[in-house]
Amino acid sequence: MRTMQQTTDRVFSEAWMVSTAAIHTAVQKIKTMMRALINRYRAQSLLELDDHLMNDIGLSREELQRGLREGSYLRDPTLRLAEYARERAKKQMSKLSLG
Repeated sequence: MRTMQQTTDRVFSEAWMVSTAAIHTAVQKIKTMMRALINRYRAQSLLELDDHLMNDIGLSREELQRGLREGSYLRDPTLRLAEYARERAKKQMSKLSLG
């Protein structure tokens, strides 16, 4: 009887750990999707800026629109927009150093 109880306890314990890990993974995926949607919404609001302000943050309107179009709707566009801004800054710095 004791062996049966120990086996049952172990099985339920393992099932609980698997369930907890699955729930944690699901919650993390939902959080990632929500963050992507929020960042997409915020990035879209940048379209309201004029071209001078867009230039100040290191993006062109075309880069912003391209970043919003790339990938799926649940993909965070701000990661790509940051890459565009870094590339633009590098180009500007090289022009200044060569200039």
